Amino acid sequence: MAVRRHVALQTESKSATEKASAGQPSYLTKRNPMRALIFVVAIVLLMAVVGWLRFTSDDGDPSVRVDTDKMKQDTSSLVETTKDAADGAANAIDRAAGNIDASIDREPVETNP
Repeated sequence: MAVRRHVALQTESKSATEKASAGQPSYLTKRNPMRALIFVVAIVLLMAVVGWLRFTSDDGDPSVRVDTDKMKQDTSSLVETTKDAADGAANAIDRAAGNIDASIDREPVETNP
């Protein structure tokens, strides 16, 4: 009797959960809209600090400029640096594997009993 009741409760709660999640907004806005706003502001500030986003006010006309050339240059240098680091790590692993192989290939040392 208890097993049947437990199974019935599981199926009821599952269907209620599925009904509640249908058509809901994303996690960021569903739980806390302030979290989404803080995330966007943090991204904008990061872009401004890096120099990809500039706020100017020439002749009282405020404008925002996105420097796409600087973005491309920075991301290209980041990709190259990452490739170099990955190649260096792969070489270090190969050297370590070679050292292990060399130590395995040595003749065993015989001892006289």
